[in-house]
Amino acid sequence: MGAPLGISHNHIPIRAVLQKWWSVKPKNRVHKLLLHSIPVIICWEIWKSWNACRYGDRTSFSQYHMIKQCIWNIKAVINDSFPSIEINGNWINICDKIESLCPVIKCTTVYWKSPARGMIKLNTDGSSISTNGKAGIGGVVSNEQGDFIMGFSIPVNSSSNNHAKMEAASFGSNWCIQNGFTNIHIELDSLLITEMLIKKDTKNMKLKHMVKATSNTLRGANVIFTHSSNNGTSQAIPTCRRVYNVDTGDTCDNIIEFFNLKAEDFSSLNPNLNCDDLFLGEYLCLNGTLST
Repeated sequence: MGAPLGISHNHIPIRAVLQKWWSVKPKNRVHKLLLHSIPVIICWEIWKSWNACRYGDRTSFSQYHMIKQCIWNIKAVINDSFPSIEINGNWINICDKIESLCPVIKCTTVYWKSPARGMIKLNTDGSSISTNGKAGIGGVVSNEQGDFIMGFSIPVNSSSNNHAKMEAASFGSNWCIQNGFTNIHIELDSLLITEMLIKKDTKNMKLKHMVKATSNTLRGANVIFTHSSNNGTSQAIPTCRRVYNVDTGDTCDNIIEFFNLKAEDFSSLNPNLNCDDLFLGEYLCLNGTLST
């Protein structure tokens, strides 16, 4: 079975045979799987045949049967790992096809979306190694022109990735408020943490106090939360052409009525707005478009 793959092993010890199979430089991921799995499958089929002869009703080894079973198992392994690849034909054709496979290169455009006029943008992330609690948090603060304002990268101790991501968002939020920034667009790659901060609460007791503390820190600031996925796309965010500063006695309903707005458009342009908790001077978007 090694000949179609360029592997010869006449009259050499089994250890050297295995070493030959596993030291061949693979041409692609499927070829690598093939080279690594075939020796194991062959040994398994030899062991099965030996037991069938010693303890079963067989009287001799059937090389044809063993090769047929090896090929069937190899096809099953490849189909399980790479279901999109069709493996048909005889052994030589299978080897030729696998060796000729080339990876398909997929490109995804990833870009940073600037915040609305007059706002800064805070992007944060965090990760943790669960086995030892070591973690790291980081983030970048930029203005609407994309100019760098501040960046941080800090080693911390954390119990989970979500804890590290929440800690990163909390640290970045505290820095923004302490340095006088009150119009903040916070973009996170964790949808779970984003939703916690929007709702200002969570049932996760390990994160609850951090969510509450971060929400209290941001109270009085004009904040937009968005989630950016790993492929570079983010949830729709408003680009405002006209804004309004909340005045004493204002409510969402009277603002919508006074400016003759549609309630659904007003909600879409102000995705994180809590109408029960408006504060004096809060920026509201009255006219704009949604973009990603």
